[in-house]
Amino acid sequence: MKLLLKSLQSYCLAPAALATLLTLSPVPVLVGEAMAESFPEKPVTLMIGFRAGGGMDTTASILIPEIEKALGQPVVKSMQPGGGGAKAASLLKEADPDGYTIALGATSTFAFNPVVIPDKTPYTSADFDYIVGLVGSGEAIMARADAPYDTFQEMIDYAKAGNDLTYSGQTPFDRILIQYLNRKEGINIKHISTKGGSEAIKNILGGHTDLSFTGGNHLKQYQRGEIKFLASLRPERLRDAPDVPSLTELGYPIDFGNVFFIVAPKGTPDDVKAKLAEAVSAARDSDAFGEYMSKTPYFTAPATGDEIVDAIAAQEARNREMMQALSE
Repeated sequence: MKLLLKSLQSYCLAPAALATLLTLSPVPVLVGEAMAESFPEKPVTLMIGFRAGGGMDTTASILIPEIEKALGQPVVKSMQPGGGGAKAASLLKEADPDGYTIALGATSTFAFNPVVIPDKTPYTSADFDYIVGLVGSGEAIMARADAPYDTFQEMIDYAKAGNDLTYSGQTPFDRILIQYLNRKEGINIKHISTKGGSEAIKNILGGHTDLSFTGGNHLKQYQRGEIKFLASLRPERLRDAPDVPSLTELGYPIDFGNVFFIVAPKGTPDDVKAKLAEAVSAARDSDAFGEYMSKTPYFTAPATGDEIVDAIAAQEARNREMMQALSE
């Protein structure tokens, strides 16, 4: 465009004539169309906002070769753990909206952090374009199989009877959850900070803590009868534990159900988003990814960008209700 402007100025066109000619010129439109048609012309960076070796990292590693086949360009994985995905989201917000920097995100990063810890979250859910949904996980509250309660309500009654309970917390959500339950039910569950799901399950099985959160990665222990699920943290019941109600179903405004999806900076061109969605959907529906999914506690969760926005908005509303109850 600068070259075009200099070229026109060299012909000594009057400012008014120059402005008219530039207004009529199809060049900007053609350049934009050419960029969209040629995307991608270089490698795409896919940020992961969680620890290496975790479920999201592993999911990305299976997806990436399939996305590369569809895009015809390398996809470079960039690990950016921190803040339950907040570090990656913050970096993504500042990236150029050209489709070359995207992230594998989780619902809670965009629905929980901005609502519950806004002072530590330099973004809102409106700062991004949501491309396509991929995978859902099985969040639940778990306890050891021989715990003296089999349901969530029995656990609450046990705590109300004066019994001490401890909870291995892994995320900011865990601390807020325990604060909410203690205040609402008049109990005193002690929150103990824990480094990840592997430490949490060791604490549960070893009898060091009574309760914890699982994102579905402890399904094997559940199937072996080593732990039990007390409540689903998704708005619906879990696929693998259909007899266990959700906290939403039990009347609590609590929803930590995650869907993994591809997210891009706000303002990414529609044609570029469409190409990304097509490539990622092909990867999600590939035989290789289907084989991987058959060995995990996750489930395929296809969703459009608008459906992801709606799911985030619903979870934000429940989080606001929970925080309102805490402030009263």
